[in-house]
Amino acid sequence: MSSAIMYFTSLIEKVATWLTPERIRLYPFTICVFTFLAWGISIAMGRGLTDAFGNVIGGDFLNFYTAGNFFLNGGMTELYDINAQAAFQERLLAPITFKSLSQKIGDCPLFSLGANLIGALVGALLQSITFLTGIKALLLIITGLYFLAMLFDPRRLVTRGFKLSERSS
Repeated sequence: MSSAIMYFTSLIEKVATWLTPERIRLYPFTICVFTFLAWGISIAMGRGLTDAFGNVIGGDFLNFYTAGNFFLNGGMTELYDINAQAAFQERLLAPITFKSLSQKIGDCPLFSLGANLIGALVGALLQSITFLTGIKALLLIITGLYFLAMLFDPRRLVTRGFKLSERSS
């Protein structure tokens, strides 16, 4: 057990020596530039209100707009009805048709709320871990989490447990 801790400590020290002030200034800027470049290309390659992958641009706003509209129009009973949400979003984005019900589920306020709550929980957990391991180890932990995220398809994991019938679009 102590050899694992020593290895982890030496690994953290290697990362700490590698992470110079110049790299701390350069890497976030480079990541931002490439992120916005990729986002711009994806939007430019998309058609209408969708990006290159067929996702609605501003899907998070669409989720909250749907929930707000149901609230203002007294449709709180429909808030948890995925088919009612999908029908409202189809009317709102008239020329865009959804490929499948799983795509509709991905654009529903219920799942956005759940994802935000889970994200807050994971963020708080990571903050607590940094109190134990130090801030330098956070880079390794985040890298590991990104690697795990690459192994799993989030939409498939979210929609796997639901047995909802497909509606024709």
